[in-house]
Amino acid sequence: MGLLRPDQGEVKVAGLDPSSQEARKISGYLPEDASPYRTLSVRENLEYVGALREVPNLKDRVDRVMDNLTLREYERAKVGRLSRGNAQKLALALAILHSPKILLLDEPLNYLDIPTQERVISILNDDISSTQLVSTHVMSVAGRLTDHVIMISRGAVVWTGEISDLKKLGSENEPVEKIVARMLTSVA
Repeated sequence: MGLLRPDQGEVKVAGLDPSSQEARKISGYLPEDASPYRTLSVRENLEYVGALREVPNLKDRVDRVMDNLTLREYERAKVGRLSRGNAQKLALALAILHSPKILLLDEPLNYLDIPTQERVISILNDDISSTQLVSTHVMSVAGRLTDHVIMISRGAVVWTGEISDLKKLGSENEPVEKIVARMLTSVA
């Protein structure tokens, strides 16, 4: 937030300028290919970022996030030695550690095995009270993590609505991915 300036238009984050300290404090971000500090341990990453974000009761919060994302057994492991899935869980933990009001997630289920995907979906849907913006190419993920969809192609909004409305644009048993492919191909 605040890294790029728009060519036109204006964006607000909870009514704030996205480059402001206030907007950054209330936001969490999981990039598509997150890279936590590789020479620090899982716990050191969480404690360092938590201290920077001034998380109250930091030790308790770190413990709770590690337990929720099954990272406890890796708490002393250096990030550079983690599997890609465990590194993704840590990156998600870093994004939610400070209980952000706004959470930006780019492909949040990448690299996760199916049981972990289910755990993360449950955490994002049930345990976090924030506005979440999820970027994904996988429509089943969009359907499970979002209420509203904005389909973008080449920087332009192609369609917006609910997944149920998107499904109505196809035949009865047509997969939603096929509908999306047809819509995106028609604007290419």
